[in-house]
Amino acid sequence: MLSRRPLIAAAVAALPLPAQAQPAPVPWVVCAVPGLQPGLAQLEQLWRAQGGRPLRLQTGTSAALARIVEQGGPCDVLALADPQRMDALEARRLLRPDTRRNLLGNDLVLVTAADQPPPRRLVRAQDLPPLLGEGKLALPDPAQTAAGRVARETLTNLEIWDALQSRLLPVAEGRAALELVRKGEARFAVAMLTDAFEMPGLRIALTFPADSHAPITYPFALPRRGDAGAAEFLGFLAGSDAAAVWRRLGLAPR
Repeated sequence: MLSRRPLIAAAVAALPLPAQAQPAPVPWVVCAVPGLQPGLAQLEQLWRAQGGRPLRLQTGTSAALARIVEQGGPCDVLALADPQRMDALEARRLLRPDTRRNLLGNDLVLVTAADQPPPRRLVRAQDLPPLLGEGKLALPDPAQTAAGRVARETLTNLEIWDALQSRLLPVAEGRAALELVRKGEARFAVAMLTDAFEMPGLRIALTFPADSHAPITYPFALPRRGDAGAAEFLGFLAGSDAAAVWRRLGLAPR
């Protein structure tokens, strides 16, 4: 009698092998300043719903993010609030050629606490020094931040920078300036419109004229050491779906 074992073995050998599980794709690292985080969080959901690759968001100041790129750290898409720092990275050939885009613009605003009565005479920026009185004006440090440089440029062009010197409270970044207003330690703060949107308990007292400062732009680019495939996500960020999200958050697509 023939053994059935060889027949069974042959039948088993003929069965199709189970497909090996494909490894999950490594997320692209998106390095962006905090003011872009709300928009990127919304856009990540839309991107993933369309079958896009997973993302990992790394936030920090423009200076901190630029250092990541300089040191060859993980970063596939870079979004800064400081064009000068992006210029420096580009000059050192740390960005992929022809990937830099100024995708977004912002406005500079004067912010006060929501529970304060509206300032009666604050129609023009020139009304600020007398209205401020002995109060303080918080702003990002012009020596350290792009937002601070824009604030100084604006107040200088409006010819009120010198009059405000004794009442300025320079801080590390725009959100810290807004927090001083919320705590009652400053009467007003100069900040980006998007930062003011994100923090409750505040309201905008004045939008500074667009011609009082250079255009406020957010440059995006692909770092040379990142994944070149991330160009697909950069293109998505420049598309019409993303533009609708940016506008809702107070950013102006370019």
